[in-house]
Amino acid sequence: PPLQLAILLGSDSQAHYDAAPASSKKAANDLDNAVRKFRMAAYLWQAFTGEQMYRHNFGRRCFHFEEEWQTGSLSGRDPENSIMRSEAKVHIIRCDHTVQQLRALSNNNNNSGTASTSTDLFRVAMDAVRKYFDLRPGEQRYVSALLLDTHWDSNTQSLTGHAALGSSQSADLKLALFGSHGLHSYPACLQDIVPCFSDCARTDTAYVANHNNECGSNWETASSSLGRHLHEVGHLFGCTDSDSGIMGSDYLHFNRTFMTWEPYSTRTKEQGARLLLQPDECRWNRLDVLRFRFHPCFKMPSDPSCPSSDIIQLWSVDGEKMLATSSAGIAFIEIFTSAQTDVPAAFIEYVDSSAGNSGIPKEASFTEAEIRAQLPDGARKSKLVRLRIYSGCLSVLTVSDLSALTASKAKDWCVKIPTVTGSEQANYLPYQPADSLQGSLEKQDVFFETNKPVTTIRVYSAEKPGSDPEGSPRTTIAGIEFRYEDSSSQLFGSRGQAMIDDEYTIGTSFSTSLDSLSLIYI
Repeated sequence: PPLQLAILLGSDSQAHYDAAPASSKKAANDLDNAVRKFRMAAYLWQAFTGEQMYRHNFGRRCFHFEEEWQTGSLSGRDPENSIMRSEAKVHIIRCDHTVQQLRALSNNNNNSGTASTSTDLFRVAMDAVRKYFDLRPGEQRYVSALLLDTHWDSNTQSLTGHAALGSSQSADLKLALFGSHGLHSYPACLQDIVPCFSDCARTDTAYVANHNNECGSNWETASSSLGRHLHEVGHLFGCTDSDSGIMGSDYLHFNRTFMTWEPYSTRTKEQGARLLLQPDECRWNRLDVLRFRFHPCFKMPSDPSCPSSDIIQLWSVDGEKMLATSSAGIAFIEIFTSAQTDVPAAFIEYVDSSAGNSGIPKEASFTEAEIRAQLPDGARKSKLVRLRIYSGCLSVLTVSDLSALTASKAKDWCVKIPTVTGSEQANYLPYQPADSLQGSLEKQDVFFETNKPVTTIRVYSAEKPGSDPEGSPRTTIAGIEFRYEDSSSQLFGSRGQAMIDDEYTIGTSFSTSLDSLSLIYI
């Protein structure tokens, strides 16, 4: 799917963006120029991201845009020469709200007018985009939107009609939203890039200003605004905030990828004309590009398609060892040391960049000690360690407490079924939480086939009478079916009313005659 571009307007908007008189004399601050500048911004994001993917050994894999055949704007010579090109389409969307209402919404969440969040305004933008594209059930869109009616109020020294937000949480619409307060400083074509990132003209705060008024010149405004909007696009693709890189505060240096030198900075008071090298640039962090590598918007025609079921299973094996398996492969694991933060303290990747599409394993094993060894020295003895395990199709399995997961510490919720031979048999009690035990439980005799590798397991559920405190039907495990390599199977219990998820494929670590199996309930 493409990353689609949209400009949002109030229902009564005059379709002009804020610009100082000096800027509007050079180029009109109208909708046509807004489209050209926003399109050029998107191509800068694309060029930057493609280069970053290349530096991380993933080729120049990148997102693409929805395009249309039109009079070109990427070159400043295209309009005057009537050159037609296939370029990124920018959708123009009018909201049901007026300009005044949109600007008032941003102040509802922000008394100072300088903060970069406005959830009310974001919801209005989501509704307008969803209505415009007429999203149907099961459809999914990725949209980066620009609010054209963002306004700097010099009387109150605040930005109105601005929201810097990005979200990948909605099932049908992934949206990145940003204001137009820096649009006056953007390049409109390729020939404008160097002049715009070299423009030291001071910001005229009687007419324009950026978020927190942190940039005192045009080139700083362009770099900050372009980088911050890309930061929100990162959220659209599922990235989380970080302490560095584009998802941190390094987006302020977005200009450095496109320049060999940097002018004087009013923000840092650093003298200009110094040479810019790769370490000086901002970047996508490794964890960001790992996410991009497997994201649908970055998919290549040669990439394998996702299996029908890409769920992740987690198994307890060999005492302290855990095994994560998925038919889509295990891509990476995020490690957290707090229940509150969404910023991982460390991560483990299982990607072999040199192996092409087969560069991730179907299963990955680890112990708690190995996980803690990845953490910074001061965090290795953290009481709480939680995980997010990602498959090659970016499905996620969350482990809320790693220390409670190992079999040696989980006797209350881990049931071990040994293999028996001949006429011997083993009895076991199916696991149920202590607070759900009612009456007596009947034991069931379990016999295992010998010398047959187990290939898949199916778990069946059945509804119990009554409902839980939230009114949802109560369910229980009705039976477990073990399927062998020769297509025979054994069913313990019954098939109940439905199969839970899909059948669990056993990894190669289990492709021997079954010695023992631990069923883990998370």
